[in-house]
Amino acid sequence: RSKLDINPDYNKVKESLKTFVNAYNDVVTATKSAVAADGNMAHDSSLSSILSTIKSVTTMTSENDGVYSVLSQIGITTSKSDPSKLEIDDDKLTKALEKDFGSVKFLLSDGYVNEEDNGIFDKLLKNVDNVLDTERGYFTTKTQSLDSQIKLLNSRIDRANTQLSKY
Repeated sequence: RSKLDINPDYNKVKESLKTFVNAYNDVVTATKSAVAADGNMAHDSSLSSILSTIKSVTTMTSENDGVYSVLSQIGITTSKSDPSKLEIDDDKLTKALEKDFGSVKFLLSDGYVNEEDNGIFDKLLKNVDNVLDTERGYFTTKTQSLDSQIKLLNSRIDRANTQLSKY
């Protein structure tokens, strides 16, 4: 009789989490740069609020079916050198994966199938979906607001040109 052992590939999971952390940190850097005093969206409070919301998701507690409830328990923490960014403790992540792979999965994602999903990534996706919503999301409303301002300014320019042409 043969026996087949199937083991999770922890290295692929760790690489995926490293990719996530790097992408997250890139978003933080780009957003902080954009809203800085000399950035192209200087002092945009909505964008700063979105970043703050996304950052809060990475430190919140996940009520799930596993033994882990926060990212720091599996080695994903805020960076000591820049608290707005994340970093991974590879040893702690490896130990968490080896101890209870299923609990790591539940902490990260319950599947993002419905509103009751409590994984950290599920909550993050809900926030990102809200930002990117094509009807009420940040970029849609920002575009609409800027379009409205452009129309108003163009109207003012047209009126000023009409007044100037009368002279």
